[in-house]
Amino acid sequence: KTKTRVKVAKFILRGVNFSCNLIILAIIFMTLFIFNATKILAPYNNLLT
Repeated sequence: KTKTRVKVAKFILRGVNFSCNLIILAIIFMTLFIFNATKILAPYNNLLT
């Protein structure tokens, strides 16, 4: 029973770690995307105002 519990715990920890890494990557990707979008939109905003 203990071996199976350890296996399950390791599997759950791996899943949590993987999801955390995915969330961090998504946040970094979104910040970069927003930064690039603002860079591209800046000249248009200057023209409008």
